[in-house]
Amino acid sequence: MIFKLSDIGKAITGVTPSTKNEAYYSNSGYPFITPAEVKNTRYCKTPTRFVSEKAYSDYSKRFIGERSVIVDCIGSDMGNACLTKEICLTNQQINAITDINSELVIPEFLYYRLSVMKEYFHSIGMNGSTMPIISKSLFENIEIDIPDIDFQRHIVDTKC
Repeated sequence: MIFKLSDIGKAITGVTPSTKNEAYYSNSGYPFITPAEVKNTRYCKTPTRFVSEKAYSDYSKRFIGERSVIVDCIGSDMGNACLTKEICLTNQQINAITDINSELVIPEFLYYRLSVMKEYFHSIGMNGSTMPIISKSLFENIEIDIPDIDFQRHIVDTKC
């Protein structure tokens, strides 16, 4: 069946807390994911920066959960995807689907499905500007074909 991404889970665009406020960053804590960590590997690469409890407190609505699927949605290399391993914050170049309805789609299957759509992301992101971009509203309205759960499990088990 065909579903919009917004039917599958909650779409969230990341944010970068002010780097002028040192209280937002720490040597450990919540991973801060940027496009450098999103390179079509099943799980995001380990980030070089982390954000603090203060960042979580001030930006709690922008944090995403474990097994969220994220896509880099700005720039010439946009369209890369990965899964999160834990609660994290992404920067504003990234859109995510979090709180995924696991009765409808397995997060790992959604990752595989979105990871092969790079050309499509580029085609819809070229909206007359010199910088390709997929806004949150455009992202959450992307339609994808979702097969039944048993088929998804087969694909996920095959890709492991």
